[in-house]
Amino acid sequence: MGTEFSVRYNVMDIHSIEGFVGIKGGFHQGCKDVYFLRALGTHTQMVKEVQNMDQVLGLQAQKGKGFYRRLKELPKMVVQEEIAYYAQCFDEWVRGGRQEIKIRLSACKETNFRRILSQACLSAGKLYQEGRTQVSASMVKNFMIKLLFWFDFLYESESFLWREERNAKVVAENVTKEQEYLFWYAVTLTGSDVLLLQYKEDVTTDKLGLSGHFTLGTYGEVVLPPYVGGELKPEETQQGKTKQQKPTAAVSESNPSAIGQRGGQEQRKTTSTQGATEKNIRIVIPRREGRETPTNPSIGQEVVGRAVHTISGGTGIDITSRREKTYEELAQMASSVVMIALHDEEGKVRGTGSGIMIGRDGYILTNDHVARGGRFYSVKIEDDDNIYHTDEMIKYNSVLDLAILRIQRQLNPLSIYRGQTKLVRGQRVVAIGSPLGLFNSVSDGIISGFRTINSVDMIQFTAPISSGSSGGAVLNMYGDVIGISTSGYDEGQNINLAMGYECITHFIKGFT
Repeated sequence: MGTEFSVRYNVMDIHSIEGFVGIKGGFHQGCKDVYFLRALGTHTQMVKEVQNMDQVLGLQAQKGKGFYRRLKELPKMVVQEEIAYYAQCFDEWVRGGRQEIKIRLSACKETNFRRILSQACLSAGKLYQEGRTQVSASMVKNFMIKLLFWFDFLYESESFLWREERNAKVVAENVTKEQEYLFWYAVTLTGSDVLLLQYKEDVTTDKLGLSGHFTLGTYGEVVLPPYVGGELKPEETQQGKTKQQKPTAAVSESNPSAIGQRGGQEQRKTTSTQGATEKNIRIVIPRREGRETPTNPSIGQEVVGRAVHTISGGTGIDITSRREKTYEELAQMASSVVMIALHDEEGKVRGTGSGIMIGRDGYILTNDHVARGGRFYSVKIEDDDNIYHTDEMIKYNSVLDLAILRIQRQLNPLSIYRGQTKLVRGQRVVAIGSPLGLFNSVSDGIISGFRTINSVDMIQFTAPISSGSSGGAVLNMYGDVIGISTSGYDEGQNINLAMGYECITHFIKGFT
């Protein structure tokens, strides 16, 4: 068996599910024809066509004439031992010069496939990095660990025996997350045909045109029966939906190579989720006509009235020329503050907290204690009827009590204060958060002191906050984030603490 292997995409035009079933890519001189397609929308015969596909391709697989699997969704990594295992696989791959990948997959007994799998993961990883302005090594490692876990899940259940010329087809439903889409691209690089049934919405992260597409009809809801050809059993689903499970462990800033159980217990009394219930998150702030989107200058700019003045080398700004905002103007900045709900393994809401938008590419800053213990998260944005689900915790630090989540949406981030003048006691502040699940409540107060708690510098302020406020914004009167609400004390009135802008600036570097 030779070591050269390449793929050629979508040689024949496919316009239907039936066409995907019937096509078989050829293999000649180390190059295999594969098909990577998206079926957009739905029509009245879609369920029948999918059932026929299951029957035809499933029967071929049973006879040993190919491989077939249809998935509703990819699983989440829920067992720490599994995370540690794939982290070790990744480390061994790196130490070996990224030439071969060895995982549980039976096909990895063959050297040629181990090399092909390595190249597929490298290609997907390169695209993952190209889509971001700044990617840390820990982010890449987390993504690669997911790829290895998903490959084992996809192929190992039928002791997948890989051959260059073998007909292998995989079908998935409603793939919208970038990491999952890149995984399916990597699957095609190993020689399998992939069809994505995008009946709800299409993927928006493909800027390179990796896959072709054909249209079935308009977007809508479809209940597809689970594929039971030895792959997905009926008891593994609940009304056609698999259970939501906990996410891959995030990478701690203090130990960026660690993938696994998060350590450290919060010693301050926190205000994130206690007393919050599922019904709290259904409260909606009504739309207000004429609301302006807050101005969010980029780094190196300051808002002066309505004008934006560029700062050269971080100096030369006339601080006195900045106009303080009214409370009404500051309240409008709530559109960049979100409410975060924590879900358990069964998808139930176990509490709520707050977060602030810090990067246009979906990055949200919150407290570590807000995100801790969540299997996945749902994010609500003001004046947006959608609920954004995610299991991506990009980074966390239990000492600073900070964490970064990411959703698949373009955001309007708040500006972080850069210390033009020193914060002082008596300075007016405004806090925006979701206390007790009351979405984006606004309160005002003053800075009442500066404290050091557990060797961490904190801002003490009087703006009222309650359970659910943690992770929310604390703003100065110019609309800059000087801190995020972190904790409070029930024993005293309006004794609240915020993590200051200095720690925030350092923690979010590379994500703004």
